[in-house]
Amino acid sequence: MKNKFIKQYVTIGLIALAIISTDGLSLLLTSYLKSRKIYRPNILFITVDSLRVDHLSCYGYKRNTSPNIDKLSRKGVMFTQAISASSSTISSMPSIMTSAYPDVHGIWEFGNLLDPRIISLEGMLKENNFFTGIISAQLFPYLISRENFISTKIKLDEKADKITDWAIKRINRIKKKRFFLWLHYFDAHGPYNPPFPYDEMYLKDKFYKKGIEVPLLNRRRGGFGGIPGYQAQNGIKDKNYYIAKYDGEIRFIDSQIGRLVNALEEAGLLYKTAIIITADHGESLGEHDYYFDHGAYLYDNLIKVPLIIYYNFPKPFNKIVNQQVSLVDILPTILDIVKIKLPGQAKFEGVSLMPLISKGKGYRTAYVFSEYFEDGCQKFAIRGNGWKLLYDRKTEQYELYNLKDDPGELKDLFSVESEEVKNLMRALDSFLKRTIRETKRTKIELNEQDKEKLKSLGYLN
Repeated sequence: MKNKFIKQYVTIGLIALAIISTDGLSLLLTSYLKSRKIYRPNILFITVDSLRVDHLSCYGYKRNTSPNIDKLSRKGVMFTQAISASSSTISSMPSIMTSAYPDVHGIWEFGNLLDPRIISLEGMLKENNFFTGIISAQLFPYLISRENFISTKIKLDEKADKITDWAIKRINRIKKKRFFLWLHYFDAHGPYNPPFPYDEMYLKDKFYKKGIEVPLLNRRRGGFGGIPGYQAQNGIKDKNYYIAKYDGEIRFIDSQIGRLVNALEEAGLLYKTAIIITADHGESLGEHDYYFDHGAYLYDNLIKVPLIIYYNFPKPFNKIVNQQVSLVDILPTILDIVKIKLPGQAKFEGVSLMPLISKGKGYRTAYVFSEYFEDGCQKFAIRGNGWKLLYDRKTEQYELYNLKDDPGELKDLFSVESEEVKNLMRALDSFLKRTIRETKRTKIELNEQDKEKLKSLGYLN
């Protein structure tokens, strides 16, 4: 009897469904979708200064430097070929926040502020009712767009645990709001001096062996040919000693990222927060005779960086994307995640990575670019199809590398006539001739505390 009634109800439902026209169904569906609120997750954006992609264990490094980052990579999306717009923090940070290359946003000197006419990520999020905050022990992020960030005032020499303490307090304070919180960890930047037990963790492991001795340089900054003065510790010349210390800094930062994830979970926010981890640039650990420093050139050890996106995607988990992408793609990707349409007047140089994540396609360009400007020096890099072309505008010198066969960029093939040279030169020429709007650069005077901090890091004399 019971089954009979069930069959009758099913029959009546099917008849009613058949009676409703296609237009009627469409109207009902549209009404239902409109009644639903657009889901916009929080964004926790983590940048780690001077973090090499090949020193994270999830990217295949021999040491277990990043267990907490590894967990996020396994549950999210890991990009193996993410390229920074510059090997300098000053330029790469604004490129991330504006989806513009340095020659467009115009910031490559200390004290430069972003032209307010340039559309920035935090500005758009703020307009869409996101709380926008930044916590950093580094001066540079604060110079990008001060009016759009609520900054947490901490000392410029604070370590990662203090950054995390402040971040957890802030998260608990704003957990009922939709937020974009940017944390910049500075510890992997020299001088490498991790706290206990990370200071000796890799000086005693099975991978540590005494390496070649490198000269100690008299100059404060610039590691060509030896260890710059700001990095030198107790007269030690052993290259592997400094690498072990650098790895200890990474493990220390990773422990703090683990604390952050736990705090989000305890606050009930992990399931509705997208976590993005990347770096402003890498670090040279002796490649090309350049030690424990960055800037100066655009080889891959300085511009190839980690990029991990953890988000409550229905799919995919543990996805690895080998397609080459640029950090200028982060802004449109975040807007895509939080369902904010690009402003009509916006002309971003990056594209959203969401189609690439969800469908494995949709990345519109074969090339990505990097730039480095300093004291009249202008250097450019273009990567594509497994090849890389470097160009120094001042000296008019070119270098060409086959990244598949020569990932260390040791064998310059520019003098060898090939179709690859022509293709890359045409693409670079087109990039350099593209129409860009003149930017208005404003400068602020650094206070004495900021100047002293920059001197200790070798940036100022």
